[in-house]
Amino acid sequence: MIYYFAVQKVIQPIDQFVAREKFDLGQYYKNCIEGLKREGKLYGLPFKSHPGVSILFYNQSLFEQRGAGVPDKTWTLDRFLDAAKKVTQGDVYAYWPDTSQKTVLTFTRAFGGELLDPEGKKSLLNSPPAINAVTWMYEAFQKHHIAPTPSQASAAGGTTSMFVSAKLGSLKAGTWFQITGQQQVKDAFKWFATLHPKGPAGVFGSDYEIDADSITSVTKAPDASWQWVKWLTSQESGIRLGEIGGTVGGRPDVYKSPRLLKDPIRQVFLEAMESAQPGRPVYNTRMAEYESTIINGLMPLWEGKETPSRSFMDELTRQVQVVLDKPLP
Repeated sequence: MIYYFAVQKVIQPIDQFVAREKFDLGQYYKNCIEGLKREGKLYGLPFKSHPGVSILFYNQSLFEQRGAGVPDKTWTLDRFLDAAKKVTQGDVYAYWPDTSQKTVLTFTRAFGGELLDPEGKKSLLNSPPAINAVTWMYEAFQKHHIAPTPSQASAAGGTTSMFVSAKLGSLKAGTWFQITGQQQVKDAFKWFATLHPKGPAGVFGSDYEIDADSITSVTKAPDASWQWVKWLTSQESGIRLGEIGGTVGGRPDVYKSPRLLKDPIRQVFLEAMESAQPGRPVYNTRMAEYESTIINGLMPLWEGKETPSRSFMDELTRQVQVVLDKPLP
């Protein structure tokens, strides 16, 4: 959304404020700062940031009961698949891979690819790594049956409800899912999180996602606005976000804060953030349309109505490219 606001001149670059007081941008993760730039200009500071849909939350009690082992950061997708087959029994499924565009991206990166070229103008959805990633997800639903289809999950009350009721052994999500565990699972069973299993590229697949605070172009108090943006993105503000629960500020001194690391799950989030891969926004700022085209286009695969053939992926890539070729709004 920040790219759209920048193009529409709703917000202004903050480079002048940074330069005037020699403000240290090194307080924030580098990829957070780079992700808030468009055509070389910085349009905000990171209020929140996380490593994308890159975390595996799991029901440890269930995995142990089924003799599947306990997932950890050394697991590969092959190792995880073997475990998931043991966990899946009756009306209990082992896994929810998530079906968002953000998930397809992190899976594709785990297979060594990207969904967009560096300029954000060309779709790479029909590249070999992306097809392999989509195929792995498809087989989780339709070949190995370790995951409920979206319609099955909906009929069961949704994947969050399934996880809370121990009908789902694990799911791929972002750091925000910690709140669900703390508020809904509580101590009904032993649960924890780890980096999502690695793909053939040797990485778990991640993506810097950033929420920013910016200064509007029409403000009558630019200096006060700059002070407000700095406070909202300070270390203390970022830590307090974490103490409320969920995603925190996009700063190393927040992710490494002893106040947050008292919760062991935060160490997992820190490790994921330290190795997270930079984002690639769509150039024409039509991110919502881009995401919905991919999500809706892949749905027939997850439901078993189509297969991830080359012709299917080529046609979907063509549809995505139509969106990317549209002019700036």
